[in-house]
Amino acid sequence: MTMLTTTVPFYDGNNNFMGETTADINLNDLQSVMGSLKIGESSKAFLLTKDGYYIAGVDKSDIMKKNVKNDSKFSGISKSLLSGKSGNGYYYDGNDKRVIYYIPIGETNWVLAITMSQSKIYAPLRSLLTTLIALALIMLALISATIIVYRNYIPK
Repeated sequence: MTMLTTTVPFYDGNNNFMGETTADINLNDLQSVMGSLKIGESSKAFLLTKDGYYIAGVDKSDIMKKNVKNDSKFSGISKSLLSGKSGNGYYYDGNDKRVIYYIPIGETNWVLAITMSQSKIYAPLRSLLTTLIALALIMLALISATIIVYRNYIPK
C-alpha cells in the first residue's frame, strides 16, 4: 500500500509552537482514479513525486520503485518534468511520437503528466486539410472551366 504522510505544525496566538498534527493518507483511491483516466484513445496520465518516482498511472509494480529519470523514453525530458514548472514536450514510445503536458500540483510538488500520441492529436487536422485541398482543387477546376468557356464565348 502506498501512503502519504504529512505533518503540519500549529502555533498559538503569540506564534509559540504548540505541537503538530500528522495524517497518513492511503493513495489507493488516487491510483485507481489515475489508472482509469482516459482522454481520447491513446492517452496516458501519471503522477510523479518531486524526486521523479511514479505514484500513480503506471503498472502497480513500478509505483514508488521506478523513477522517471531512469526511464529511457523520458531521458530527454525528465529534467523538465521535475523542474517544478508546467510545460510540454515530446518523447518517443517505440515508434510512436507522443506529446506530453505536465504541471506541478500545489504544495505537494508532485507532477501530473498527460501524454497522447501525436498522430491521434493531429488526425482531425489532417482530415480537415485533405478536405480543404480537395475543395480547392474542385473550385480551381470549376473556375478554369468557366474561364475557358467565357474566353471562347467572348470573341464570338
